[in-house]
Amino acid sequence: MNCLENGTYTNCTFDPIFKTYSSGKAVVTNTYYVNGSSSYGTKTTAEDLADGTVTEALNDRRVGNSAPWTQDEETHQPTLKMISLIEPGTPTAIHELPQQKVQNNDWYSLDGRKLNGRPTERGIYIHNGRKVIMK
Repeated sequence: MNCLENGTYTNCTFDPIFKTYSSGKAVVTNTYYVNGSSSYGTKTTAEDLADGTVTEALNDRRVGNSAPWTQDEETHQPTLKMISLIEPGTPTAIHELPQQKVQNNDWYSLDGRKLNGRPTERGIYIHNGRKVIMK
């Protein structure tokens, strides 16, 4: 759904947009391809890619930050934006703490917040400048 296939295939024995491994049917909607042929999707042209027609169709009425596709200014091609599936505010990395914050018996969360004491929940914490796993 909402896909673009812009590859080139040689000696391809299956449909490049959708390959079924069973006898079931799949519903493919708002999917476009440029090269070859497919039983699924809509054939489009280089012109439609370059003028933003396909990008607009792929966004399926979504605009602004909710639109996953953008028109690349250099290549004039639809480009899928980087979309994070991680909840905002969820720690995703361990960063070094400034040395002045590290004192005896201080505990910190991964995002650098000083805790009131030893954590009671499972997770990864920083204690005395070292990463500690609480199980």
